[in-house]
Amino acid sequence: MSDAGQTRRLWFACAGLIAGPLLWAASTQLGLILTYPQCADQLPLSAIAVGFLVTLSLAAAYVSWREVVLVAPGAFVAWLGTLVGLIFTFTMILQGLAGLVLIGCEQ
Repeated sequence: MSDAGQTRRLWFACAGLIAGPLLWAASTQLGLILTYPQCADQLPLSAIAVGFLVTLSLAAAYVSWREVVLVAPGAFVAWLGTLVGLIFTFTMILQGLAGLVLIGCEQ
């Protein structure tokens, strides 16, 4: 395989490792920002946003997992990317559930 193909596969292996924490940070910030419009409109905006970000994080973890299945040269990185992506996905799910229970008007 060419060097470009190996580099691309390594980036795919790192997808969950990179996207998971970044999406979690975005989820945390959106959870703080969306509380005021959520309270005014009585819509679960933060839960909707977290649901979208969870889907993206699961997709990134899946991309990393596919590199494990294909037995890439960077299999350890792919496993790490998959696990980190799933851990941050679980964290975002818990934050989304908190957004459903506490709608932001509790201040």
